[in-house]
Amino acid sequence: MKAFFKIAIACLVYFPSYAQWSDDFTDGDFTANPEWVGNTGDFIVDTEVLRLNAPAVSATSYISTLSDISLEAQWNFWVKLDFNPSSSNFIIVYLMTDTQDLASVSNGYYVKMGGTADEVSLYKVSDGSETLLIDGVDGRLNLSSVELSIEVTRDATGAWEVKDKLLGEMSFTSEGTTTDIEIQESAYFGVVCTYTSTRSTKMYIDDISVSGSPYVDQDAPELLSFATPSANQIQLLFNEPMDPVESESTANYELNVNMQPNSATLINGNTVLLEFTNDLNIANTLGISGVPDITGNKLDTLIEVIFVDPSPHMYGEVIVNELLPDPSPREDLPEF
Repeated sequence: MKAFFKIAIACLVYFPSYAQWSDDFTDGDFTANPEWVGNTGDFIVDTEVLRLNAPAVSATSYISTLSDISLEAQWNFWVKLDFNPSSSNFIIVYLMTDTQDLASVSNGYYVKMGGTADEVSLYKVSDGSETLLIDGVDGRLNLSSVELSIEVTRDATGAWEVKDKLLGEMSFTSEGTTTDIEIQESAYFGVVCTYTSTRSTKMYIDDISVSGSPYVDQDAPELLSFATPSANQIQLLFNEPMDPVESESTANYELNVNMQPNSATLINGNTVLLEFTNDLNIANTLGISGVPDITGNKLDTLIEVIFVDPSPHMYGEVIVNELLPDPSPREDLPEF
């Protein structure tokens, strides 16, 4: 049996630095500079524009590329839907997402063009749940063919604005503003096309430009919990991936002032298993010194580790699991 103890909840900050990337597909390729991944067989570059080219069935196809820009950011792109969009035929552009697999996003922000209301709207995905942040003008995309440019901005305070310009319009129209700072990290940018069989080749995207600052972790890692899986082991769970070299340096750990572990093993990036020569005492003090996360932020802390022997009891041992004292005044309690 493992005993786990909650320690802390991480608090992260960032230090911005400017970055940018773009893709206009003039090289006729999306496999490099930048590399796009996903359902790549469902897309082609057609006359220097990325176009959906999926089989004539009802389905969803996505394509994504690396993008860590998330703060003080601006996203620009051009989209064409060569039909009147609907609830079955629409396009989503993920500005920020935590995964390249756009079918299983846990955290991110996206712009949806089309749907039942024929609008341009901004959504947030948090722990897999979607929230509408900016509800665009209904009917704006109720056209036989839609061609528009999109501009989305997010400033340092988390203030968002979505603007767009339809083919033939002279200036951008604001679809609305909102403030949201919940999600600060990004790993990918991507496009998701949802379509029926007759629309499987009629979605386009081009002139993608992204600029701003990536999120940078400046805080030390936090110890979330620990366990004692056996009499001579302590397992440490951290809130983020740890440095693979320093986290396995036994010199960074000290038990009961003068005992270092025989080994320190990093498991799944954020868990360290310490193994000692001798069994743990019932009460122990573990010092953690200079153990960094993958960005170099170091943790120094001291914790109390209470060890409860998980081994089974031997035959014949007396086990006391309930105590019924004889109180005064006497209560209606059993004698044994």
